[in-house]
Amino acid sequence: MKLLANGGYETKVAAKGEYFLRGLLRLQQKHAEIGDVDGLGLALRMEMCRPDGVSPWREIADRMFQIGLEGDLEIGRDVIGLILDIGGYYKNVITLAPSLEISQAEIDLALAALDVVVARAKQQLAGA
Repeated sequence: MKLLANGGYETKVAAKGEYFLRGLLRLQQKHAEIGDVDGLGLALRMEMCRPDGVSPWREIADRMFQIGLEGDLEIGRDVIGLILDIGGYYKNVITLAPSLEISQAEIDLALAALDVVVARAKQQLAGA
């Protein structure tokens, strides 16, 4: 509660959200399967699409969900899992709503994990 009493909390959360969103936009440039990316503060979303960047692709979102749950994502020296929230009309939208206390290092870890999950999902679906 100290942060709220000291003020500036909204600014800090907005800055974290902008940082996270910029990272998601970088991932979008790397992976054509990431369609629309947007958010407000730390309420973020990324739409998973076919490589055309427009057509909804539920299968890749489902595969990403499963890969995250397997808990074998190698990020640096760590092995982690990732729990994703899938929604949207076509069940192809990843919703990200981390703690308002998330650190920049944790955002970087999340972005790295998302990168691995998307890449692995693409690879598995290509081989299916």
